Amino acid sequence: IIINEPTDMLYKGVSSPINIEDSGRGTITTIERTGFPDTCIWNPVGDERMGFDDYICVEPVLVDKTTIPVGKFKETAFYQKVSCKKI
Repeated sequence: IIINEPTDMLYKGVSSPINIEDSGRGTITTIERTGFPDTCIWNPVGDERMGFDDYICVEPVLVDKTTIPVGKFKETAFYQKVSCKKI
């Protein structure tokens, strides 16, 4: 994907790793993760003071509905490693 405007997108079934190339800064950021199958990518929409072109958020999410019986709980384990290098 190319991000050049305020963005809020959801992707189902994204496998790790995720590579983000910032051609303006000359970097590649790699996100390795386990625990959630889907990904939300967003940046500030409607708050230009934050600057949509200053950062993006790549969040692991679970899109599908999860039902938990009353009196029970669901535990989710999550791991994420982020690295960045110059290109």
